[in-house]
Amino acid sequence: MIASILYKKFMLVHERRKEYKGVRMKIRVDPEKCQGHTLCAMRAPRLFELDEVDGHSTAVVDEVPADQEPDAEEAANSCPEQAITLS
Repeated sequence: MIASILYKKFMLVHERRKEYKGVRMKIRVDPEKCQGHTLCAMRAPRLFELDEVDGHSTAVVDEVPADQEPDAEEAANSCPEQAITLS
């Protein structure tokens, strides 16, 4: 069952990549939603910067380099507050 869910999730990501081929993925962290869990920075340390005081995250780039798109997707999926938007 878990394998089936993971496979479906993989296929959705794969299909989305095909749709946007040639278009750079954009990333944004909603400061109102972010609660500083820091999971995004653990998943994609090159894409996120954490506030030293409260751990709130900000994206260090507006457009995600192609080789880091899987990391960005994993970070967005790991955010319990759903504060990360990919477009």
